[in-house]
Amino acid sequence: MATIQNPYLVGPHELMRTDVTTSDEKVVRIAVTELMAVLRMISFGCATVCTLLAVVSKFLEKVPRARVVASKVLTRLSEMPERIRRGSEEDKATKYWGDLKTYHLSNDDDPIAIKRSEWVANEVLPLVPATSLLEIGCNSGRNLFYVQRAHPSMRLRGIDVNVDAINFARSSKAGIEFLVSDANKWSEPPNSWDCALTMSVLDHIPTESTKELAASLATSCRAVLSVELWDGEPGERALYKYSTDSKSIYESVGFHTKLWCPVPRELQYDEAKSTLWVYLGSRA
Repeated sequence: MATIQNPYLVGPHELMRTDVTTSDEKVVRIAVTELMAVLRMISFGCATVCTLLAVVSKFLEKVPRARVVASKVLTRLSEMPERIRRGSEEDKATKYWGDLKTYHLSNDDDPIAIKRSEWVANEVLPLVPATSLLEIGCNSGRNLFYVQRAHPSMRLRGIDVNVDAINFARSSKAGIEFLVSDANKWSEPPNSWDCALTMSVLDHIPTESTKELAASLATSCRAVLSVELWDGEPGERALYKYSTDSKSIYESVGFHTKLWCPVPRELQYDEAKSTLWVYLGSRA
């Protein structure tokens, strides 16, 4: 059987192409089938590669004559480049958030969430000249609804991976364009928007993807307004617990900082876990 020449194209489905003997092929095929089932069951952020390897190893030990083949398969898995693992994390994140059926209803009418949206629309957005705004991860469309109320002539679009959230936004927020779209697969043309908006989005995507998203925004948007969690140092992921330095990320792709400060206390999520910060930067 052929040996894989390009390690950056290796995925679980490619394991059948490793150089194992014909007599071992049936064992490998069973192992790969089980592996794919395990991959489908793993939720975003709920298992490490080491855990996956342990599950596959345990399964293979139960198959007759599988020890040699198990060694080959596990070696191939352990050699999968970080780029492949990162891509799979992006896909798992997209599937997880895209499959949620009622998440978009959890804070659409929450009083503090509404005040936070109004603060962004009335106090922060006017600091940068903008006639168009693209929100990434718009969820129910709440933020754009209050931006529209404060800036009725502004061209607005919201994108999200969740079909139910987009359908809800379309049915409840007239005059705003809402699209089902994955920001990991960026398709916006260069310089097509005056400003991009994110609110609690970076904690919903893999850490490695944040710089890629920032780079995409830098090509299509003249400014970025980002409301995200930051503790002053990297933090672990949990409910309202996440920490990423939005300022450094956006500056690394060419944005110049205009505003970087904590969100007013009365608009925070849970300061005991992580503090919500606002970043505003432009390429000009």
